[in-house]
Amino acid sequence: MCGITCMMPRRSKLGSFSSSIVSSTGPAGMPAPPTCAIASCLVRAFVQEGRQSAKFAAKVKDINEFIDALGMIPPQGRIEAAAAYHDACHLGHAQGITAAPRRLLARVPGLELRELPESGICCGSAGTYNLKEAEMSDRLARRKIENVLATGARVVLASNAGCLLQIQREVRLNRLPLLVMHPMDLLDLSYRGEPLPF
Repeated sequence: MCGITCMMPRRSKLGSFSSSIVSSTGPAGMPAPPTCAIASCLVRAFVQEGRQSAKFAAKVKDINEFIDALGMIPPQGRIEAAAAYHDACHLGHAQGITAAPRRLLARVPGLELRELPESGICCGSAGTYNLKEAEMSDRLARRKIENVLATGARVVLASNAGCLLQIQREVRLNRLPLLVMHPMDLLDLSYRGEPLPF
C-alpha cells in the first residue's frame, strides 16, 4: 500500500485499492516505510478532492510515529554508546515528526542521545538529488559528517533509507569509525539484548 498511488494517472482506482487495504488494518493503523509515509501526505489532497475519507489518511503513519502513539514496551538491553540522530527531510520537514524518534530512543538503557548540529539540514540524498546534483549533494554530505563528528557520537541514526545510504557512503569514503543505523534497528538490538556491531 502506498499513498503515492494518489498521484498516478489511474489514481482513483489505485487510491481506492490502497484505501481498502488500510481500512482492513483495524483502528491502530498501518506503519509505512519512508516513501510510503511521505506519500501519505499526498493522501490529504486525495481526501480533499472528496475521493476518500479522512479516516484513511489518518491510518497511514511512519513507524516512529506509529510506535510512539501506540506506546512501547521499554527495551531492557543496554546500548552503551553515544548516538546522534539526523532528522530526515521526509519526516522532519514534510511530516513535522521530530520528537517521536527521540522519545523512542530515550527509552533505550545506556544510550546517550546527543543533539546533532543542523540536524534538520538535508544530508544531500534527497531522493535522486544525489544523482542529479552530485556536487551539491557531496557538499551537504561532508557538512553532515562534520556535524556528526563534532558531537563525538559513534552511532548515527536516521529514519530514511536514502539518508542512511548517503551518510554511510561518506563514512566509508573517509574510513570513519561510525556506525550508521535506522532507529528501529537499534531498538531491535536493545530488545534482543545484543551489542552494537562495531
